[in-house]
Amino acid sequence: MRPPAGRPGTAVAQRAAPRLAVAPSGPDLLPMDLADFGGRDQEIEWLREVVASPASGLPPTVVITGGPGVGKTSLAVRVAHSLRDAFPDGRLYMDLRGTGDRPADAGAVLTRLLRALGFPPEGIPADLDERAELYRNWMSGRRVLVVLDDAAGEEQVEPLLPGGSDCRVLVTSRLRLGTQAGTRLRVLRELSQDQSVELLVRIAGAERVRGELDAAAQLAWYCGGLPLALRAVAYRLVSRPHWTLAEVLARIADDERRLDELAYGSLDLRNSLAVSYNRLDATASRLFQYLGEAACLGFDLRVAPLVGLAPAEAEDALEQLVGMHLLYVDGRDRAGRIRYRMPDLHRLYARSAARSARRAQRFPAA
Repeated sequence: MRPPAGRPGTAVAQRAAPRLAVAPSGPDLLPMDLADFGGRDQEIEWLREVVASPASGLPPTVVITGGPGVGKTSLAVRVAHSLRDAFPDGRLYMDLRGTGDRPADAGAVLTRLLRALGFPPEGIPADLDERAELYRNWMSGRRVLVVLDDAAGEEQVEPLLPGGSDCRVLVTSRLRLGTQAGTRLRVLRELSQDQSVELLVRIAGAERVRGELDAAAQLAWYCGGLPLALRAVAYRLVSRPHWTLAEVLARIADDERRLDELAYGSLDLRNSLAVSYNRLDATASRLFQYLGEAACLGFDLRVAPLVGLAPAEAEDALEQLVGMHLLYVDGRDRAGRIRYRMPDLHRLYARSAARSARRAQRFPAA
């Protein structure tokens, strides 16, 4: 499959990052905002409106969900920084490590939050429920924004929710959290090609990218609109000023090495995809591998017998893959069947996982 040729649209113009207001008071635990952030104007506008609006009739919790590498954390941090003046009593941030091997313990997170709010260690109760009560009591009547990044699930998030209606909580998670009453959900998708090229411009420089717009458009296509992949490519370009975009394109166009090329430092798309893949059960994992090797970018439930699954088993596996953002629902066909779509980068990872599974069967560990 080849990417679309030709020049992208006019959205490559470099835009200056918005100036951020200085927070008037209260603890501020927000991580550094990305100076080269871009491409999420509509999402930022929606989130700012929902998070900063008065409490009447609006929910206090907003969940940003999406697949590996789509930029959930950077979006949440950008929005939180832009709303500092709206929450003068504090801007709190906690990494819940939900995609890691050991998600953060809610009790330990509560202790850190209480200490950030000024409570001495000896004043923090040992009992989890009492800690949560103390936290909610302090929050009552105050304007505090709480960012809970990379949540593992509702049980982890629930004790960390303030009770006051003037507070707001911004949660990021690969899961579609939303069982809490009044939660608003925002699903984050890939950047458009124009937005992708704009991000390359912001990081690698306008002169360099505009000098090879055709190559930039194809690079953006191969990155699948994922900010993580785009940043890895752009940082490679910055670190190698003697490389042309066409030379990078020649490397990334090779299916066998593309996932290896979409890595730079801590940015590694393969590792990010592995986090979701490793959470699949055996049936969903087997189906995912088959779809990758069969290069099935679009399909429906009729794939079940090809994998030796009953329709009900296949449906459960497909929905599990959708829940982990490894597949997308792509509407229905004329017969009313749900159509599914696998992004090309996910296909490459699925094919790699299938090969690894065969090697493990051929050479089992001693």
